[in-house]
Amino acid sequence: MFKRGIKGLILRFSGALVNFILTVFIAKNMVKEEFGSYQLIITLIVGISLLSRVGMDTFLLSTIPGENIKKKINFFFQQSIYLVFQCSIVLLAFLAAAYSLYQYLIKNGFGLGFGFGHGIEQNIIVFIAVIPQSIYLLISAFEKASGNSNNSLFLSSVSFPFFMLIILLIEQNFSLTHITKMYLVSSVIVMLTSFLITSKKIIRFKGSYFKPRYSFFFLQKGLKYLPHSLITFALLWLDILIIGAMLEGNWTADYSVASRVTLIILLAMSVYDALVSPQIIKSFKKNTIVDFINEIKGFFYKTIIFISFFVIIMVFLSEHIITLFGDQYSSALDCAYILIAAYGVKSLASLPGYALIAMNKIHIVNKILIGAVILNTILNLILITDYKIIGVAIGTLVTSIFIVILSYIGMLKNFKQLKIKNAL
Repeated sequence: MFKRGIKGLILRFSGALVNFILTVFIAKNMVKEEFGSYQLIITLIVGISLLSRVGMDTFLLSTIPGENIKKKINFFFQQSIYLVFQCSIVLLAFLAAAYSLYQYLIKNGFGLGFGFGHGIEQNIIVFIAVIPQSIYLLISAFEKASGNSNNSLFLSSVSFPFFMLIILLIEQNFSLTHITKMYLVSSVIVMLTSFLITSKKIIRFKGSYFKPRYSFFFLQKGLKYLPHSLITFALLWLDILIIGAMLEGNWTADYSVASRVTLIILLAMSVYDALVSPQIIKSFKKNTIVDFINEIKGFFYKTIIFISFFVIIMVFLSEHIITLFGDQYSSALDCAYILIAAYGVKSLASLPGYALIAMNKIHIVNKILIGAVILNTILNLILITDYKIIGVAIGTLVTSIFIVILSYIGMLKNFKQLKIKNAL
């Protein structure tokens, strides 16, 4: 178990490192505005891919671990692949129709005041990457649900940036059109690799083929988990989409680089959450409410120290990290400082979040996050006009404070209710 944990940690850091190197490599060699367009395109692909998986990755994670019948596991997996493939095709067809309608309205003088025109029209073919990306991320979820967390980490974090970096090093062509094509090629390679890794575990049996009549049943199961995934996506990527829709590609590029500076904080918190969250849930099940509250207090002080350490490091390193991307991104530094503060603050919300989940109050967490998405969107739309990406970063900081305050209020309120129940 310890060796598996160490391997997982190494894979997590390796994936983050390769991804960072890939981003620096692309940013340094691309025209700045085209790099902004590239970041916008991949953000859209990630969002569409999330929609096309219709919650099936979370469904597999919540269903397979408690299932011992291999035929049933295989059936769930194969039907999920079929459903996601169907949804990807339907979603891409719908978006193509919507895009055609939008273009028609523009040509006939019905300007809508915004648009994703920064290189997207010339590279529309790259959106086919939604299909292989959706499939290999679903396979990654299946591997994790089956207890193969290291395979899952390899597929979701390491393989894609690794293959794409190798291809770009060989090709040495950094036009937007070529890089988006390589993005599509890399997605297909990772999908095929994921099939090779997983095919050994899939047992063929009578009736194991895809059954279209079960698609609606699995769609209903998956859709229950989709809202939470969409909320998480919105909190992480909505800023880039709003900047891409309302500003020029140079601003998208600057904000993307500023966001990369916070990578160490996000990575540190993902590792910390992986270690702490099981302990919080276990503590609630085993201890009295008083002991549970005392443990949460202990975790709180540890979290403050842990986060403060990484925030201080990032403040000192941020200028050097941005220098790696090139002199043209020096204007991203002020935005990076604000985002460091924002993600540092937001990291404090993970503790009350897991405490609420342990108390079976995940609906409170979802309500807070929905409120945060709405607040963030409103602030971004108000501040972006006058303050550009600095305004968006400020909106993210205010939203992070909002999440932390409401999360702790929700946790403390439920602690009080549990104490009253125990007293009775």
